[in-house]
Amino acid sequence: MRSRANVRRATGSTRHVTHGRESENIAENIAWVEIGAGDGGFYLLYFSAAGDCVADTWHPSLDGAKQQAHVELAIEETDWVAS
Repeated sequence: MRSRANVRRATGSTRHVTHGRESENIAENIAWVEIGAGDGGFYLLYFSAAGDCVADTWHPSLDGAKQQAHVELAIEETDWVAS
């Protein structure tokens, strides 16, 4: 089971690097995120408005994934819903 939250706003607090190069501000193009369990932890999956998963991060705990979503996208605990 996954949890989903719509993005409130990109905070600009995270730098994204792809293949060793800084990429465009991915966070500004994210419409929603989902958290799902995997590989002994939790993935924070970033989705565009078109529904494409454009990035992910891995976290050892559910709280860690939610904290990253809060820091980067201003998502609050009450924003999360089961999907």
